[in-house]
Amino acid sequence: VKKSDLKKYRKEVKKNRPKVVTVKTRTTPKATKKTSSSKAFYFVKKGDTLYSISRKTGVSVKQIKKLNGLKSNTIYIGKRLKLK
Repeated sequence: VKKSDLKKYRKEVKKNRPKVVTVKTRTTPKATKKTSSSKAFYFVKKGDTLYSISRKTGVSVKQIKKLNGLKSNTIYIGKRLKLK
């Protein structure tokens, strides 16, 4: 393979390179903050923390701890937490 052949090939590839196309889609606006959860209970799953549950449900960590009588942030898999 000659160097000149490689240069020609490179030029051909650049000419035929696919163009990037941007597609605009409709998106629904995100809620800035959930005011309250629609569920009254949440079952703790592997990897959950009070903070992650708080983010998922819109109920503050402080409120979750208060409703469930928790003194620490320790929770266990399968535990049913009150959210309301």
